[in-house]
Amino acid sequence: QGYHYSKKSDFQKGLELNKQALSIAEQADDPKVLLRVVNSLGRSYSFVAEFDSSSMYLQRAIDIEREELEADARKIFELHTNIGNNYGRSGQIQEAIQEFEKGLALMLAEQDSNGICHSYRSIATAHYYSGSYPEALEFLHKAVKLLEGSRLHDDQVANLDFLGEVYFTIED
Repeated sequence: QGYHYSKKSDFQKGLELNKQALSIAEQADDPKVLLRVVNSLGRSYSFVAEFDSSSMYLQRAIDIEREELEADARKIFELHTNIGNNYGRSGQIQEAIQEFEKGLALMLAEQDSNGICHSYRSIATAHYYSGSYPEALEFLHKAVKLLEGSRLHDDQVANLDFLGEVYFTIED
């Protein structure tokens, strides 16, 4: 519930409800419920730009998923991506790239082309915002090549659009 309040811009109410839910979930001894609440808290803290708190809860969600549940690679990938986004928004580009690379490793192991593509684009974005245009281009070209001939048209459009933006940004 708290996360839904956050989406409606009543961030403090959202965090308050998430914290109440966490208190109950920690007593319930149900890792699935705890995972859901911890993940919601991580997302809610992100909305209020408290990226350290957000990342702490998202990392806790990864730990719960790995240690107490089925260790779903896709869920863990998404959590690493969210942590990477937090680092990126707070200007910690190298840390963001490290988190995106953790997600990429999971998606490569799963042979999940959509996840791989998303990771490449996330890494490219971090490099782009740090001014490392050659690295941004490298990862965007990988994403484009990966999706050649695929049915993921929206992702390919996003890749090509961003690739064009990087080329426009590069100064001769």
